[in-house]
Amino acid sequence: MLKITFVANSMNYLVATGGLSGFAVRMYFFTRLGMASQTAVIVSLAQTFLTNCTLLAFVLFGFAYVFSSHTLQGSALVATTVVLVLALVAAAFAALLLLHPRLRRRTLFLIAQTTYCLMRRLLPHRTPARTHIWRYQFNLNRGIAFLLSRKRAMLAPLFYISIDWVLTILILYTSFLTVRYWIDIAEVIVGFAVGIVLSFASLIPGGLGVMEGSMAAVFSSLGVPFETAVVAVLLFRVTYYLLPLLISLFFLHGMFVQGTTLSKELAPKHKGKAAHRRAQ
Repeated sequence: MLKITFVANSMNYLVATGGLSGFAVRMYFFTRLGMASQTAVIVSLAQTFLTNCTLLAFVLFGFAYVFSSHTLQGSALVATTVVLVLALVAAAFAALLLLHPRLRRRTLFLIAQTTYCLMRRLLPHRTPARTHIWRYQFNLNRGIAFLLSRKRAMLAPLFYISIDWVLTILILYTSFLTVRYWIDIAEVIVGFAVGIVLSFASLIPGGLGVMEGSMAAVFSSLGVPFETAVVAVLLFRVTYYLLPLLISLFFLHGMFVQGTTLSKELAPKHKGKAAHRRAQ
């Protein structure tokens, strides 16, 4: 689990898609290690969903602080307003899907159909069968329903994910202390929220340049010297992004070998179970 977490998080850093790339990586390694596909979907979905929801809470807190303190002006205020509106729209749409199962099924089916059409057009030789995509969106819908039926069981992972985000923010905070600049923790949350959201929405790998520029701009508008903000943000980038990526590289080869070995060992068992079901 430690290795899969490192690799999945590193993939999120490289391909910023709101956590979907890490979701796919976890799914891949879980299934190669013999976990049932439906269980792999539920586990990966729980982690991705709770992580993004917790991040959204920090984002909303940061923006509430910005607007209450009246420290932003001009283009910085416009940019944060746009990001806040997008975050609220995304949160409202996600809540609507959670509360209305029929709408959720239709939305997932539409996403599956759109994905299949795009892959047929862009990657015709690597497009999976339409039934595989339908099965995936079916398992995804069942995973969401499972999360909603086990609200109390989600408290423990939600607690650990909250600690994870708090420690991430403290990394950015101590980056400023390292360059000998004291900053209010609320202002750190503001810059962190804006930078992380923009890097998630960016198509540039890892949000390279987007996160640093947006964070430095926000901190500069909050009164931090621009040069100090740039150095602190770069220090945060190296500590939080580059070091885990280097660690995950040491795990990758062994994980692929282990997954291949287990897949070969489990294949006869799966064939035997399938033959037994056909005989019945």
